[in-house]
Amino acid sequence: MSTPKILIVGAGLMGRWHAFSAIRNGATIAAIVDPNIERAQALQREFGAQRAFKSLEECLKKSESNIAHICTPAQNHLASIELCLANNHHVLAEKPLLSTFPETKKVLERANESGLKLTPVHQMPFQRGASKLAEDHSNLGKLVRLSHTAFTSGADGKPETERQDVLLEILPHPISLFYRFFGDNLTADQFNVRRYSNGELEIDGVVDDTLLRISVSLRGRPTRNELTVTGDKASAHIDLFHGFATYESGEVSKRAKILKPFRFGSNLVLDASRNLIQRSASNEVAYPGLRSLIRQFYRAALDGKPAPISEREILLCAEVADKVRLSKTS
Repeated sequence: MSTPKILIVGAGLMGRWHAFSAIRNGATIAAIVDPNIERAQALQREFGAQRAFKSLEECLKKSESNIAHICTPAQNHLASIELCLANNHHVLAEKPLLSTFPETKKVLERANESGLKLTPVHQMPFQRGASKLAEDHSNLGKLVRLSHTAFTSGADGKPETERQDVLLEILPHPISLFYRFFGDNLTADQFNVRRYSNGELEIDGVVDDTLLRISVSLRGRPTRNELTVTGDKASAHIDLFHGFATYESGEVSKRAKILKPFRFGSNLVLDASRNLIQRSASNEVAYPGLRSLIRQFYRAALDGKPAPISEREILLCAEVADKVRLSKTS
């Protein structure tokens, strides 16, 4: 693979972690772009980027690069993505990729016509725990239900008009995780929006006789982000904050019932400790799965390999998000 020469567009929190992960995947940071030039220059110094710019348009004219990381608020994505594609850049953009299904479809078509990769940051399926389980869950038996729960503080301090949007920013996570288990068998028509109000999002669905549940709350505490995969032989609990899975036996007996909290507790501590050691050894200090996704995206962009996230998954996320928005007005 040739060296990725990248732009980081947006010098906030996610811009920093993209820069951190990009460097560890062998990339050269050609430029940092942010309207706040002092913030761009601070990130430039921290990661040894070649230049800093206030304007993406100026940056694309003056820097040598081939990949853009879009780490700005979602409302700014469309203009930035279109500008990068027009200047022959592959694009990795934070979620949600774009605001609506029609926008998403149109821009994906433009990328395809130009032979460029356009990928959103759905990093959770690339975590070790989720990836391993999605690839092989035969030990769980037939899948009975998948349940994703997220309690977030991400809307704290935001005006009321913006708080509900945070729920939609989280929505691609469970959809992308479900997609890894069911692939193209998963469609937007299978989801029903039960609630989208007062800081709560509740969605359920059925695919291949498996129940699906999404519960996202701005109010619930403590914060959490987890996926429980239940089979008819066993279950698995994925800690999506930290990227590991803990398995739970499906044994049915009085003895198993008595020992359950002790077995599960000890397995949880063991799995969490093993995961901490692995992440420490690889210097993965935050956002598990992001570095793996970036690595696979670079290979796809520069070596012509398939994109790590399919177009079908991207469109599914956009279609379900539109369905949620429509539920609020119907």
